Amino acid sequence: MAETILMEYMGFKSTAEGREYAFHVRFSREDSRDYTVTVATEAFSSRRVSYQDAPNVCSSRLKRELTATPDLVDGTSFLIDAQDMDELKVRQMAELPKRPHGPKLPY
Repeated sequence: MAETILMEYMGFKSTAEGREYAFHVRFSREDSRDYTVTVATEAFSSRRVSYQDAPNVCSSRLKRELTATPDLVDGTSFLIDAQDMDELKVRQMAELPKRPHGPKLPY
């Protein structure tokens, strides 16, 4: 796989399974491919992923797939699974601001 790839989020469409997010990935001038990543409706309704976070969850999954298999065929589709949603939760918890642990001051 090329050192630098350009990944462009192209939007989403609603399907019977959930939301299908489209990505256009350019590996070089001569090599570009399109991929889709679907987030199941249940993931949104159970609040395991928000509509705002879904494109980032999908792009993270696609990057992982491309790193593992750089020659993925154009048109390949993926489904976000429980592991992806659990990883999102861990990342979100790590990004929360740290609160100091000390005595509460009276105000």
